[in-house]
Amino acid sequence: MSSRDVAVDGLPRARSVVTQTRAVLRQLIDFRVRSLPIPFNVLRDFDKVWFHFKQPVMPIDTLGLFPRITTLQDFLNSIDSVYQSIEDTLADANARSIFRDPPEDLFGPRTRAFVLRGPRLQGEPQPGPSWPDAIYFSSGFADLGPFKRAEISVHECAHWRDNQLIQDNAQPGFENYQKMDAGLALRNAWSYSQFALDCAFGRTQPFADSD
Repeated sequence: MSSRDVAVDGLPRARSVVTQTRAVLRQLIDFRVRSLPIPFNVLRDFDKVWFHFKQPVMPIDTLGLFPRITTLQDFLNSIDSVYQSIEDTLADANARSIFRDPPEDLFGPRTRAFVLRGPRLQGEPQPGPSWPDAIYFSSGFADLGPFKRAEISVHECAHWRDNQLIQDNAQPGFENYQKMDAGLALRNAWSYSQFALDCAFGRTQPFADSD
């Protein structure tokens, strides 16, 4: 099987991760304080949001990714809207047309997948029949474990939402992941993939390649 075919074969697992993540977000979006103490699971899940997307200080500017964010509801709904986009991209019909094998390994063996969409950056191939807008799965992707493949699929689908604004700004496990503000976290593809792993598996760090 090609890497693209392996990614398509793994769609159910990736979709399950996103479904669990959106269930957590929906609970938080709908939550209203009616009595004390606040349920432990609600506090725990808010802590996950703060860890990966940071505690919001209003207003939040996202350089046009979202309208100006001024409330907690705006903040949570903005996050959820990206997962809605990821969910849509992972739908069978959409993924089968968006997922592709690259005609050549473009960025080296450590790059397992990448997105080309919209204006191309320096060093990226120009749009055309060989390199249309797509999510590309490189040759090494098929050798990864199934959970790592699901993580990467979610991560790349976050880029697909807006590849110019949702970038790899800070990676879990590094100091800048802890220090970024909410505006940057909302534009960080790692925040979306890692929050999803935290919701689905309780993981605050990426999977190992063999997982």
